[in-house]
Amino acid sequence: MSPSGRPCERGELSGDAVREHMRTFIADRGGSRMHRLLRHIRRFFRLQPGRPAWAAGVRAALAVTIPYSLATLLGFKDAGWLGLTGLLVTLANPGGAYRGRARVMGTVTVLGALVGVIAALAGGRLLVDATLLLVGVFVLTFARCYGDTAGSVGEKLAVIFVASLGAHAVELDAASTAAREDRGGSTDAGVHAGRALR
Repeated sequence: MSPSGRPCERGELSGDAVREHMRTFIADRGGSRMHRLLRHIRRFFRLQPGRPAWAAGVRAALAVTIPYSLATLLGFKDAGWLGLTGLLVTLANPGGAYRGRARVMGTVTVLGALVGVIAALAGGRLLVDATLLLVGVFVLTFARCYGDTAGSVGEKLAVIFVASLGAHAVELDAASTAAREDRGGSTDAGVHAGRALR
């Protein structure tokens, strides 16, 4: 109920809620930094009323660990991608009817594969990578303008895009390390050969 006695409309706070909000706001403004930090930590770990969704947690854990474990057992060197993708697809689950859930999770799966391939094939040079990173993440997170579900899908695709684009950096680093070691080895061999000739 509003202070005038009429029912609260959507988005409008009752007098009790306003007083509670102001009390919390004033309490946050006072006190030491340590007390404020402890209050924030307590609020962060405070559980909301309701039962935990244990089945959803187990299903998410299985969606991550089963593909990762199978790929590792079969000897795929990039098995971590399967675990990451399983996690992101699970996190994209909006809840609700199965048809809507399947549509959203299927979209993340298909578009994630497409975005991952595009990012993996593109780039390799710093300027290209930086430009693709800027444009790709902007476009994918801009999906938030089309609603929460589209934004959630865009965020998951942005993670896949950045991870795939970053795979080049790992490969380039490994290649440069191998080249340095190879040059170092050939230099050492030249030094030893020069000493042997003396």
